[in-house]
Amino acid sequence: MSKLPLTALLLLLAACGPAAFEAGLPPGELRAEANGITVTAGNFRVERLHFVADICFERPSVADWLLGDQTLLTYGTESVRVREMGLLDPTTEIDSPTRCDAVRFPVGTDEIIEFQLVIPFLQTSYPTHDCATAQARLDEAHSGIEISCYSEVLENGGMGGYRIEAKPDNLPDEEANAWIYQAFVDRVDGSWIFEGIVE
Repeated sequence: MSKLPLTALLLLLAACGPAAFEAGLPPGELRAEANGITVTAGNFRVERLHFVADICFERPSVADWLLGDQTLLTYGTESVRVREMGLLDPTTEIDSPTRCDAVRFPVGTDEIIEFQLVIPFLQTSYPTHDCATAQARLDEAHSGIEISCYSEVLENGGMGGYRIEAKPDNLPDEEANAWIYQAFVDRVDGSWIFEGIVE
């Protein structure tokens, strides 16, 4: 069986798959759009048993937006969630309308990988506790959860958090905390899907 060059294969996958390859993008870089947000992915590589990709997206607002923690890599019969992500250039991207991260997935192999990369949503980082907004979201979802927020001044700074004041008896603490976490963050749903191969 003949083997296509990497660039040709990426072009073929882009033409047939959900990520749209456009003229003007660097070779091997893919672009996908969902919910009015454009995400690009490229520089796919394997380093020290980790699949790595450089991913950039338009920030939906001036808030600190991140790739969702459910970002998933599928290769062969294996699927793994993102383990690490970090700004490609922290010195220039603080006020940029675009965020670019190097994203790492543990794959346990250095062999050629055909992959599908799915970003189901973008979300804001965990903010200073805004109890009123979070409680309104919990009420709107009919969660039955009531919270209060606190802040404490300590010798070396301060800290804040929330307390669960009420929740349904049959709702485990872990699920209640998951509800509360989502109430404190903003989110834009995708999905943004990329398919390709890395050698």
